[in-house]
Amino acid sequence: MTTHAWFGLALMACGTSGTTEVAPAALTRDTLASVKTEFNAASDRPRAIIFFSSHCAACDTGSAELQAMLDKLPAPLTLFAVWEPIAASDPPPTSHMLGNLKDRRVRQLWDPAHIFSDEMRAAELAHPGSPPQARTRTDSRPDGIMYDTLVVFGPGARWDATLPAADYLEVGLDAKLDELRAQLERFARK
Repeated sequence: MTTHAWFGLALMACGTSGTTEVAPAALTRDTLASVKTEFNAASDRPRAIIFFSSHCAACDTGSAELQAMLDKLPAPLTLFAVWEPIAASDPPPTSHMLGNLKDRRVRQLWDPAHIFSDEMRAAELAHPGSPPQARTRTDSRPDGIMYDTLVVFGPGARWDATLPAADYLEVGLDAKLDELRAQLERFARK
């Protein structure tokens, strides 16, 4: 089985099963291509990226609240739940944390190298006028790790050389869950 096929199976298992026992395979630059393909294949609907810390009690409850919101949102969408360590010693997300997100529209990723944070930074630099990201990163540094952040891309946005400019970018899942739902509903109607 190829690395891409294995990674895709890990994504599907984590996106549909509330009982997964193993964290998804670690995202690498090589496996990022399959995520990019999946992002672009869903260009007919809104896509969201939610950044979670893998060693955070609030992210555990936040992911459960996100699932409750998704249960009430029948709109077509694709959501990438990006789990990442904030401290170098943080472990992968637990099976309980991964199990909070059972929706088939969710793809869970374990990103120990912070590849998605880097990709978001590249998109910000490539698209002047896109929402500023420093406030969503560790120590509010432009090169910090993106965490507890919600990003939405409307239909039609494509990931070419970089991710597209975000249509919505906020920090604080708990405080912004209603806004996230409104953004996803708005883009689903377009």
